[in-house]
Amino acid sequence: MPRPELTHDAFIVLAAQAGFDPADPHLDDLFPDVRSLFQRIDMLEALDPQGAEPVQHFAAGEEA
Repeated sequence: MPRPELTHDAFIVLAAQAGFDPADPHLDDLFPDVRSLFQRIDMLEALDPQGAEPVQHFAAGEEA
């Protein structure tokens, strides 16, 4: 279930709880990025990885 949309007021409360100054004007610049990040997390949580093959990484100098 997707989380509710992050509001600016809720973001300011979260920022204050994390120790940021809620009056800092840079939080207004940061808010759209944080909201976008939360939306992307919701998209990742909605993925169904069943049946997906794991990625095999190659490391130089190591034998399998």
